[in-house]
Amino acid sequence: MIKLLVRPEETSSLRVRHDAYVKQGRVVIGYADRIVDDAKNVKVNDEYVSIPFDYLVIATGSTYQSKLKSFDTSSLYRLSELATEHQQLKQAKSVLIIGGGLVGCELASEIASHTFPAPYSAKKKITLIDCHDTLVSRSSVKRQHNATNYFKSLGVQVILNEKIVDFDSAENNTYLGSTGTRYAGYDKVFLATGTAPCNQILKGDGDVGFESCLDHWGRVKVKPTLQLDHWKYHHIFSGGDVTNVLEEKTGYAATLAGVCIARNI
Repeated sequence: MIKLLVRPEETSSLRVRHDAYVKQGRVVIGYADRIVDDAKNVKVNDEYVSIPFDYLVIATGSTYQSKLKSFDTSSLYRLSELATEHQQLKQAKSVLIIGGGLVGCELASEIASHTFPAPYSAKKKITLIDCHDTLVSRSSVKRQHNATNYFKSLGVQVILNEKIVDFDSAENNTYLGSTGTRYAGYDKVFLATGTAPCNQILKGDGDVGFESCLDHWGRVKVKPTLQLDHWKYHHIFSGGDVTNVLEEKTGYAATLAGVCIARNI
């Protein structure tokens, strides 16, 4: 996703035909609104379609506050958004990235190491802000030091122990840090402060009790088997970014979750 944002000319398309991976089944394009009928059906597209199931896998993923990963999972929509973001990034002379986790660091690295085509080939001024005392705070100490030294070598300005506490409502890219520092004048700003789980299917007026399956962050609580942590429904599974599994939410982790769920079903 990030490479497609920074260097789309070197990256393959996000689009994959559904029939390339769904060999025995059908694909319904729409929104899964809620689980109903004692967890035997899913209402899709605001009740226009009802899909029965023996087993249900909730793999609805997550979204970012910025357009790095939009709520709309349509490949056409995301490609359109990324194309717009790329054009803005290409023209920007200064970039502010808020969040020094895996995504923020990868984004800063891609931008700093990429030479954009003329007339936008001038080196961009990149500032990376994180609220912790080190980058990639959930990684090992060695990796944290390596990340800091790496960005110094790239000329990226790294600001630690700074939490963005406010921003302007006029959308002119002005932010206020917890130290009182005002960050303004950046041509492009990316928020990489973490994901929000897409958990809407467990909310609303569906079957009673699913709200208890969400933790205080809104992530789906699962058992070690990746079954929904529910007292009654053992035929519902969940995996990937939407779950409360303590892991780095990467594509590799999602693949392992898929294998685990498939074997348990």
